[in-house]
Order: sequence, then structure tokens, then C-alpha cells
Amino acid sequence: MSAQLEWTSPGFFVGNCIAILSSLITLAQATTIIYLIEEHWEDLIGEIPLKIVYPALEGHDWRTVTEFDPKNTRWSYHNGGTWQALVWLLTGACIKIERPQIAIQAIELM
Repeated sequence: MSAQLEWTSPGFFVGNCIAILSSLITLAQATTIIYLIEEHWEDLIGEIPLKIVYPALEGHDWRTVTEFDPKNTRWSYHNGGTWQALVWLLTGACIKIERPQIAIQAIELM
């Protein structure tokens, strides 16, 4: 059985950066996660740093998760929008695995 990282799940970014920062995973696992973030840079970071959910929820998922909350429409702050504070989680994770250039790229977008 092989594990596959699901980079589109809502908790991917936050959970994995915290796992890296708290040493809950190995250096090899941490490096793989940062590589995956780098590989999907345009989707996760793009021109505006870090989306909390990717892809944005819509249709049935949006109705179920947000209970039709109008402030959580597609690509709004809470639904696929950007969370600049996440850049600091990425920065810490990148420093931990000695890849600060990735964090620098994200910071420069702010």
C-alpha cells in the first residue's frame, strides 16, 4: 500500500506545515510536502499568497459546509480565498527543511 498526498484537501496546507514545524513527520516526508507545494505553486499560491481551500467549494459541498453563508461564496476569504497569515507557516516549514527560497518567493508576493 502506498500513501498519496492529497494536496487539494482543505487541511493539506495548514496541517502539513504544522506537522513539519512540530517535527511530527520525518525530514523526508517534510521535503516531499514542500516539493508538492512547489509543484502545485500556481494552484496553492499563484499571484496572491496561499489559499485556505483549493479548489473552492461550490454546489452541494458549499451548501453543506457553509450552510449557504453568503460571505463564503466561491473564492471569498473563507472559501478558496487567500490567507496571508499562512505565509508564516510556510516560512517556518521551509526554514525547518532548509529551503527558505520557497518562502521568500511567497513573501515577495505579499
